[in-house]
Amino acid sequence: MGHHAHVMSVCFGAGGRWLASGGGDKTVRIWDAVSGKLLRELTGHNAYVRSVSFSPDGQWLASGSSNNVRIWDVHQGNCVAVLAGLPEGWVAFTPDGRYKFGGNVGQNFWHAIALCRFEVGELDEFIPGLRLDLDEALLVRSRPTP
Repeated sequence: MGHHAHVMSVCFGAGGRWLASGGGDKTVRIWDAVSGKLLRELTGHNAYVRSVSFSPDGQWLASGSSNNVRIWDVHQGNCVAVLAGLPEGWVAFTPDGRYKFGGNVGQNFWHAIALCRFEVGELDEFIPGLRLDLDEALLVRSRPTP
């Protein structure tokens, strides 16, 4: 039920009701802080999860490993974005394949679709909405499930 390797990070959610943990088993777990019951196991990292942090409103959970940060919808339990840091910028991906970037990503980032490589903006005229504008929200609030 618990992590299968060292726990690397823990944090309480808003109000202290939930506790998140990240571990050497590359998972994130969300617990009921009162009963100790496991509520969700979040998978997707391919390296140790070294950091976890809830958003102030408890809607999102960020988990960080050595190669990316994942943003999770706490109520649905799904990954809503993956953030990758680059030497002079950043790139964020959504599960549906859209992306957003900032800074100078130069030759450090390319997008792959069906094993073909595309540069930033190259597909804009063919797939509208694939690249999110900088002022467009990366995360859209979902309604909590009862």
